[in-house]
Amino acid sequence: MNVLGIKTNCQMMYAYNGCFAGFMAGFILFGQIYLAPGSTDLLLMALGVSLFSLILTSAFFGIFFRYGFGKIFNSLFLGAMLTSLLTMYLAMLINSDVAQPIVMILIGMILGSVIGRLFCKNCENFD
Repeated sequence: MNVLGIKTNCQMMYAYNGCFAGFMAGFILFGQIYLAPGSTDLLLMALGVSLFSLILTSAFFGIFFRYGFGKIFNSLFLGAMLTSLLTMYLAMLINSDVAQPIVMILIGMILGSVIGRLFCKNCENFD
């Protein structure tokens, strides 16, 4: 798979995390819930979204690609937190008319693939 420069399953897992974080951020804005960037409410919401995304991604790749759940969870923990936090922060900075769920999914996927590329240079490949 070479979408957005994704070459390994490790990078694809980060992109999935970004997609889910963008999806949730888009729906939060779609519901006209605005949290001030830098507030503790935004941080808590981003951490909640990242933990849920991390569990879903670990379960998906653990079941369908037969990777160890703990191995995936440990490697994605910091990246999922960072991806979610940046995606939620960008969602709150962008005007709510523009930040619909589809746009935020694309932003989250791009952020996730960039963070995945940075983090996966030092980790082992899951291919």
